[in-house]
Amino acid sequence: MKKMCGIALAAIFVLSAVGAVAAADGIKVTVNNEVIDFSADQPPVIQNGRTLVPFRTVFEKLGSKVSWDDSTKTCKASYGGVDVSMQIDSTVVAVGGKTVVSDVPAQIINGRTMVPLRVFSESIGANVSWNNETKTVSITTLQSSSVQPAPSAVAAPISEEEAKNIAFENAGTDSSQASNAVVRLDREYSGDHYDVSFFVGNTEYEYEINAATGEIISMDKEIKDNVPNVPNNHSSHSVAPSVSAGSITAEQAKQIALGAVGVTEAQTRQLKTEYDIDDGREIYEVEFYVDRTEYSFEISAADGTILSREADND
Repeated sequence: MKKMCGIALAAIFVLSAVGAVAAADGIKVTVNNEVIDFSADQPPVIQNGRTLVPFRTVFEKLGSKVSWDDSTKTCKASYGGVDVSMQIDSTVVAVGGKTVVSDVPAQIINGRTMVPLRVFSESIGANVSWNNETKTVSITTLQSSSVQPAPSAVAAPISEEEAKNIAFENAGTDSSQASNAVVRLDREYSGDHYDVSFFVGNTEYEYEINAATGEIISMDKEIKDNVPNVPNNHSSHSVAPSVSAGSITAEQAKQIALGAVGVTEAQTRQLKTEYDIDDGREIYEVEFYVDRTEYSFEISAADGTILSREADND
């Protein structure tokens, strides 16, 4: 009799667990009206009435720069000048110098980092709404509601020059006032976009622009103490090989980083090479993905020495 009760209780437990997972079936998540495809990923789950979603998949779609600190088990997102982080198994969300408490913790499910969608999205300034009839969570960023695509982008994918001019117009400047303009095409699973950066005086502007529509995905600006002397209007996947900020070129710095990982440029995505001055030292910052691993390098512009190397897995 006791054995039969034990079997019955186990069956009830299993069916309850299945029901909890099934409650998340059919839930859709949209970012700026575009449905996110979770068919090859861990789908959203509901826990204590809260929707948890794959961190990197959703917040890269929002245009955030995301990272993972394996030593502290912390996921981080930066968007529009706001830094948000959450530690696995914690309900505390750090937003700049403040904290917000979630109803459910961040957690690892089937090897994927899952975070509470609403509190994390609202912390970076996005709007979140729920349609119970269609079981859809809609996330809308401020940029999508306030910035319209360039008229010329409707007919065909835009060019690098058009992307640059869209950024100039939004910043209220033009090529005669802007310096150190860099345009690079980034190819991502979620779609192609242009990274556009330039200086006006000592203010650096950085844009992500949809390569198909001309829509501004994200924009950031920062006042810099040092403005690098990089020729205007260069483009492509990194600084042009002929440009040298120190003893090595950006192309050489890129190849040093690729060689350290043992991959070619064709095997990477979101490859980015940038020149910077850190505490008076000239460096190149090289970042790229290989599969789901993000690599970040700091390389001396003087002699090509690898100053730091990080690998984040998600």
